[in-house]
Amino acid sequence: MVETAAAVAASAYANECGVCFPGLSSKLDEQATASGSSSSVANNADADSSKEIDHFWIQCDVCITWFHGKCVDVEEYESAVIDQYHCPTCQLQHGSSVWKAERNHHRYVFDDLTQDDLPTQIGTRCFIDDFKQNQDRFPLASDKQLIRLDSGYDFVSHFNERQEWMKPYLITHAEGLGLRMPGDDFSIEDCVGLMGADRAVDTIDVYKQHTYQMSLGRYLKKWHDVDRPRLYNILSLEFSHSKLCEVVGPPSIVPKLSWVHQFWPAGKADATTPTTLATLLHAGDVHVEHLRAKPEVALFCLIGMRDSYTDFHIDFGGSSVWYHVFKGAKVFYVVEPTDANLTLFGEYQKNPKRSEIFFGDLLPPGAVTRVVVEQGRTLFIPSGWIHAVWTPEDSLVFGGNFLHSLNIPMQLRIYEMELDCHTDERFMFPSFELTNWYAARSVLESLKEANEDGHLADAHLIKGARGLLPFLRTWIKRDKTNKRLRTSVTFGNIVQQLQRELNGQEKLRKRPNGDADSPSRRRQRSSPKSPRQRKNLKSLKLKLVLDKNARQSTVDKPIVREAEEKSEAMDVEEKKAVTPIKLSLTTATASALCSNLAKSEVSEGDENEEQ
Repeated sequence: MVETAAAVAASAYANECGVCFPGLSSKLDEQATASGSSSSVANNADADSSKEIDHFWIQCDVCITWFHGKCVDVEEYESAVIDQYHCPTCQLQHGSSVWKAERNHHRYVFDDLTQDDLPTQIGTRCFIDDFKQNQDRFPLASDKQLIRLDSGYDFVSHFNERQEWMKPYLITHAEGLGLRMPGDDFSIEDCVGLMGADRAVDTIDVYKQHTYQMSLGRYLKKWHDVDRPRLYNILSLEFSHSKLCEVVGPPSIVPKLSWVHQFWPAGKADATTPTTLATLLHAGDVHVEHLRAKPEVALFCLIGMRDSYTDFHIDFGGSSVWYHVFKGAKVFYVVEPTDANLTLFGEYQKNPKRSEIFFGDLLPPGAVTRVVVEQGRTLFIPSGWIHAVWTPEDSLVFGGNFLHSLNIPMQLRIYEMELDCHTDERFMFPSFELTNWYAARSVLESLKEANEDGHLADAHLIKGARGLLPFLRTWIKRDKTNKRLRTSVTFGNIVQQLQRELNGQEKLRKRPNGDADSPSRRRQRSSPKSPRQRKNLKSLKLKLVLDKNARQSTVDKPIVREAEEKSEAMDVEEKKAVTPIKLSLTTATASALCSNLAKSEVSEGDENEEQ
């Protein structure tokens, strides 16, 4: 029998582990009770994946004694395949533990004969065997759905950081992306060595489509097994705080766009106030909760056994994602996030029988397309894209998730879908709302600057600000009651300010005579043309002072120009108070300036005569 620590705490054996006795057991029981966990199955939901496995308990079916899984070398993932457990002492008389017999290959509960006539469930052995045989029914993604580029240099020149990101990118060669990758001889053994064999990580039992805890050391052993009765897939091994991050780094576009990179600069999340957080708040008193709430989703190591399958999903919080296939291959089955597709997917997620329904069958032909990512290639997927993944061969992949300003409305929509579907908090983007509060402040600063300069902000920022406002109002109303992360105190004035700046942008957009952001409009605003307006301007006197040491033949040698603004009515003292403006000019520029000034003086004189 297998249980979590909390379930054991409620039993008569709560104070006893058959190996380590009451001391450690009591401590673990107290931790479990404090966590509020109530699950009676082996699913350690509240455990920190970076810690060793210590909350999993198992009961001997012979002597009825409880044991910490760690004390008897049994891990949580084994709970799915153990039928009767025999402790080390009872094994001497009763033999080894009894494993569940796999009686049907099309159901998650594979040892239950009463399910023989039920439909095939997604991800089971039967499903995957059939799925592999029918690859051709999913056409390869067309150029209208996927942007294919030869190198990272092409990606950098093609990707527009100032407009909404709509399509995935597939990059054949990583050169130019700014990726940091280890040498070709790097292997899964090296990954385990850098992160520690005892590190527990969420691992998916593919045939059950369920997540359990497994140590990296145990996973490595199963990786090398010739016979694999069950497949295990690691998708959420975050390594930002391990030695692996010293040899693996994201594409350069990620830290440029990522809110987390901008708001929580590296190395400052836990000790001191990140400069950007303090700057956005215009204060130095950033709450310690905010500092500690940094989302750690920037770097993931994905280790997949051949034929592993991940069903259709959208990356948490509508985050964008990058994948670099270091070894092996991956095949993605992607669905564009149209309104109709997202609505259908939301309904599908809430269907209690969805494990028996393939989402692709609910879509019209051609809606699901294939993207094959071979070894050495890199895939970028923007916010909202629905996708499933099949692993045709053993694979080692590096990737990461990030929120950014190019897809704000879509990110918020996916978050809303997750709440509507009651998604487990473990599978949601960490600190999503807090990150969006700081993003709102960042967007506010951009809009304010645009309004002060008198030009229209980028369309994606306007759209993002409009999308943020209703969510911010909802969150701040809720947080005034429960004081969650003190957002009502820290960000209370952002909503009004953001609305005001949006109103300012709307006024600019409605200005007559064309686009407020065009060069001609800016010239019109800054250069009055009527004689009356020109007559009312203060006269300007420009004094050019050439550096005596400047060599005329040297174009790069700067010449200093001092420009003083003076009014004809100024007295001597006022003239002394004028602060000169100094600009560095090359010889060629100075000559051109003198020529233009001479022409301007002549034309200005003619105009004065006419007036």
